[in-house]
Amino acid sequence: GLVERVRAVEPEIGKYFALRLGHGVKEYESNETRAWFCTTGYLVRLVANHPERFNDISHLIIDEIHDRGVDLDLLCLLCRRLLHVNKHIRLILMSATLAADLYQDYF
Repeated sequence: GLVERVRAVEPEIGKYFALRLGHGVKEYESNETRAWFCTTGYLVRLVANHPERFNDISHLIIDEIHDRGVDLDLLCLLCRRLLHVNKHIRLILMSATLAADLYQDYF
């Protein structure tokens, strides 16, 4: 996966990345971790159940935003609410075929 490639190609930078999956699976996480890669479902549960964990983050990046589905639509709703409370968070949406106006109006 991506985390493994970053760690292999650039070990000094790679130590700042970790992977989080469902059921509490955490790989490569340490005190130096600064960015986490996780599944949409994991992020939905985290935002829904523990929004306070986002008080100290600066950016939230969602890739493949064009892959609409229940989890991603729910994540957008939860992120919208999260951004109203945490105005310091910068939301970055990434897609090869992004309908920018749709998301700009929504958020």
